[in-house]
Amino acid sequence: MGTDYTLTRPQVIYSDEIEVTIENIKKLIDKHKIQLGRYEKLEAMYYGEMAIHELKKKDSWKPDNRVAVPFAKYIVDTFMGYFIGKPVKVKHLADEINEKLVEFNNLNNIEDKNFELGKWACIYGSSIELLYQNEDAKTRTTALKPTEAFIVWDESIEPKPLYGIRYGVNDRDELVGAFYTRNEFYEFKGESLLEPQTHPFEAVPMIEYVHNTERMGIFEPVIPIIDQLNKAISEKANDVDYFAEAYLAFIGGEADFSEEELKNIRENRVITYKGDPSSTNKVDVKFLDKPNADSTQENLINRLEQWLYQTSMVANISDESFGNSSGTSLAYKLQAMSNLALNMQRKLRASLQERYRLFFIITENVPTTQANEYANIEYTFDRNIPRNLLEESQIMQNIDGIVSKETQLGVFSRIDDVGNEIKRIETEEKDYKAKFDSLRDIPEQEEDADDEAD
Repeated sequence: MGTDYTLTRPQVIYSDEIEVTIENIKKLIDKHKIQLGRYEKLEAMYYGEMAIHELKKKDSWKPDNRVAVPFAKYIVDTFMGYFIGKPVKVKHLADEINEKLVEFNNLNNIEDKNFELGKWACIYGSSIELLYQNEDAKTRTTALKPTEAFIVWDESIEPKPLYGIRYGVNDRDELVGAFYTRNEFYEFKGESLLEPQTHPFEAVPMIEYVHNTERMGIFEPVIPIIDQLNKAISEKANDVDYFAEAYLAFIGGEADFSEEELKNIRENRVITYKGDPSSTNKVDVKFLDKPNADSTQENLINRLEQWLYQTSMVANISDESFGNSSGTSLAYKLQAMSNLALNMQRKLRASLQERYRLFFIITENVPTTQANEYANIEYTFDRNIPRNLLEESQIMQNIDGIVSKETQLGVFSRIDDVGNEIKRIETEEKDYKAKFDSLRDIPEQEEDADDEAD
């Protein structure tokens, strides 16, 4: 594919309120289309379509390998596995509200939605979530790529979503989609704009998820390094082919092999050359080799790979040194990726809070008196890293009696829900006490029976 590998900067679309017409909607879509080239390139790189494939072809007699290592995919998938490979835990202290959250999350397969929204934000720099009510009056959510949906922001000091647009092209090459305002949505097709329909969210029912404030993809800043790495690896593969197909030189003599003799040389890797018995010239038979730059190439590849992971801030967990690390050493090696994850965590938490704010607005979901309880939802992010359970258990013993039971149990990574674990402990203690009391009562009952017999 003839991809343009010049990236535009991420852009945010702002607007004043407009008259809702198909012409004005198309103008906003045209502004968004400026970004499509960038999105297509980032997506292509994630799928392994690299700039190395677009380089000018070499002469037919030269080796021309095009090795495209999927570094972009590795960076995205490694970071996402570390960041929310363990699903985000969402909880409210009120049981009746928590039950509503669990029902909504299960209905929408929210763990998978969170991962996809985060992954697309890492690839493109942003992603979009659309909320809607289905025919059963259930709140549903769908994840959208920024290639098919975008938000138009107002121009206030603290910009808020003013409009949302989802669009595409049908099989008749007609523009189709929907235009969302804070109270209504309009479906459109070709040049036709249908009558508005109301929605219950009291806000644009689209939420943006971003990787960072700049809306840059996680591997976007290191694209030049990825391109140079693929070029260096490809040249190394070319050198291997070059040496495998090196020319054979007869210096001081002239060879005239038959087809059968050439076949024998290829199959047995043995050259027998008698030469001219009457000649006094010494014949030297050898392959013509260009200077070997293997060590230089290896140094370049290693240096580029080091820069790649250092500047993308994503750890190379396939490195052998990771296998021998634990505790504090592992934490230091993951420090840069941890900082990157913390930044995205703050962005993700804000988007999740907006999701549940819209969910709480609808009275079928939560009573009006509890509409503001979305602000009291607790979000727990747990990094997906190897844990030293022995070390954690020792820490728990050392802090016993110094901190609360909740804090103490929170140290142990095998406990997913500290609150439930405390309840289980209390239940076990009550059961144990009840059994102990029942056993203690048996001798007293026997003694009373003996007294009555006397």
